Amino acid sequence: MLQRGRPFVIRLLCSCGNIKMSAANGQDDEKLRDNKFNPSPDDISIKFRLLDGNVTSLLFKKSTTLTLVYDKLDRGFNSGGAIYTLSRLIDKEEYDDLTDRDEETLEELGIREGSELIMVKTA
Repeated sequence: MLQRGRPFVIRLLCSCGNIKMSAANGQDDEKLRDNKFNPSPDDISIKFRLLDGNVTSLLFKKSTTLTLVYDKLDRGFNSGGAIYTLSRLIDKEEYDDLTDRDEETLEELGIREGSELIMVKTA
């Protein structure tokens, strides 16, 4: 859907989610360029290897519990309801199984910026 707001501004609204994009001229261009996402020092980006083999990165607070990470993964990447656990990649062939550590925070688990977690399907 194309919506025309004030002069020189065109807003594109997509009904397929919460996607909103703006394109503007003149001074509004500078405002858009200056509005960069600045994560807080408590935010960390974690890479996930999903059940289908794809890789994605998600942003979490260091104080987020593993339970909330599972919830976010289930909503976004596990529509089939597969049962899985998470493992943290330590080295190329070494993993830290995070089973039964749901109430620990990412910081307590030693998960830092750039850590990689792997979704492992169970029976």
